[in-house]
Amino acid sequence: MAGCGKTAQSSGGRSGGSTPSPAVVPPPAWDMPVAWRLELTINSGTDKRFILPIRNDTVNDLYISWGDGSTENYKDSPNNYAGVPHEYSASAIYTIRIGGSTYFAGPYNAENGGALGFGFSQSSDGYNSYYYNKSRLLAISGNLVALLGNYIPTSNNYMFSYTFSGCSGLTGSIPASLFSGISGAPVQCMFAGTFSGCSGLTGIPANLFSGINGALAADMFASTFSGCSGLTGIPANLFS
Repeated sequence: MAGCGKTAQSSGGRSGGSTPSPAVVPPPAWDMPVAWRLELTINSGTDKRFILPIRNDTVNDLYISWGDGSTENYKDSPNNYAGVPHEYSASAIYTIRIGGSTYFAGPYNAENGGALGFGFSQSSDGYNSYYYNKSRLLAISGNLVALLGNYIPTSNNYMFSYTFSGCSGLTGSIPASLFSGISGAPVQCMFAGTFSGCSGLTGIPANLFSGINGALAADMFASTFSGCSGLTGIPANLFS
């Protein structure tokens, strides 16, 4: 997978003895001035914490419902891969909903990625504080493209390399709408490693990449589903 900047990483999860199943907290009603675009089901862990993986040097106007009744309108930009942290009062399963927009203004290339400001895409560098959240992500729904908000990207801004790489706790099927609204010609490393290491995934929608037109670019789907050992099959013509 030469030329795509990073290699697939493990989830960084911890092993140990059996523990009671965490409580599931029902998501509160969404009461924000914009529609929510992305939903994450997460386990807050024994330290009762989750760090939303927003890239550094991004432009943000995010509305976040953390799933415990608290909300936030985040307009800053994380430094040194700090992400956006939240402390919970209990170890439980929460549903985080996100609206608004997050984007990276460039330059766009195989190393920096595209315009989307959200993603677990960094490796296990010591300064990367949200790397260890990967095993805590349990489910996703919604639309990543919609998180660009009113930012109008050109075709080469649509890159989702390593967005969920190493999220071994992610289960079920990938939402069919996850990349809805994508347009333009393919670019190098567009979906390289996007779901690599997501061993709990079991299904891929046949139309997941249907908005893309044109000849495949170099390394466009390099290791997109590498290590996804739970998949029961790959739809015919998924990559064409």
